[in-house]
Amino acid sequence: MMAPTNPLSFYRSIDFGASAGLMFLANSILFYAPPDIQTLVLFFLVQALTQLAGFCSEVFLANNLVNEAKNAFWVAGILYVVPWALRFAMFFLTIKEDALGEGTQSNSAPIQVWFFLGWIFQTFFLFPLALYYKIQDNSSNNDEKTLRYEIVYSLLSFLAKLPLLAVFIGGSFQRGLFTTLGNETDSSTPPPPPPPASFDGETYLALFLPMGLSLLGSGVIVYFFWTELGLEDYGSKIRNFFQVGKVAGICSLYLLLSTAVLFIPVFIGLAPNVNATAVTYMSLTIPPFVATVAWQLDLRFNNQ
Repeated sequence: MMAPTNPLSFYRSIDFGASAGLMFLANSILFYAPPDIQTLVLFFLVQALTQLAGFCSEVFLANNLVNEAKNAFWVAGILYVVPWALRFAMFFLTIKEDALGEGTQSNSAPIQVWFFLGWIFQTFFLFPLALYYKIQDNSSNNDEKTLRYEIVYSLLSFLAKLPLLAVFIGGSFQRGLFTTLGNETDSSTPPPPPPPASFDGETYLALFLPMGLSLLGSGVIVYFFWTELGLEDYGSKIRNFFQVGKVAGICSLYLLLSTAVLFIPVFIGLAPNVNATAVTYMSLTIPPFVATVAWQLDLRFNNQ
């Protein structure tokens, strides 16, 4: 029996598993404070093992085991939507009036929370979309396909992580405004003023400037790797622009659909007299059920 081939670099999966795991861990802290060590470790492992499952799917694909690659992909995807659905359910319950019991006060989430939720979720969910297209891609040989999607993964990693790294750095420096660092104290120095109640322009600049730079940098990557990405040169900048726009449109529709599936428990929770236990339970059951149905439909209608 021939040994299985693996033209992929597992170093990329290790890198993505560790770095994405740390960012998913940071995201979880926004919803559970003070965090305990079990929560931190489990969220890191969920992301790291999801990345490992994606790598397994690509190894199956490299050995022409397409159905096995799909099974590994969908199992990883189903497990991945569970913590995200739970995050959104918890977020909804904290901002809805009386959702956690009559008389409980709702919280208005700061812009950093919205940014973390939106950016991490939307950009991280582009990685499984790229892998799904790779599984369906029969337009080139394995070497060309591997190069193409390694570029895509690098582009998505750049897009996903640069803005968040900037937020992490800014948060580290801002922490000095809220707490004393180190053991040295000076009684003659007055305490720092309380943080402002609203965010100023510098805060928004620190959040959205890196996001704009990551989008711009992604466009530069597409420009320099146009041929390797499988794009065609139609001889017109407008037609080439619409070609890229078509890809962006497909990604946007996919993200809207994914968001809608994970938000089903939240939509149900908007109805009156729906308690927190019901919303939490639905977040753990409905999105995985929908993903399981999609998995079976994919195998039935795209069987190879």
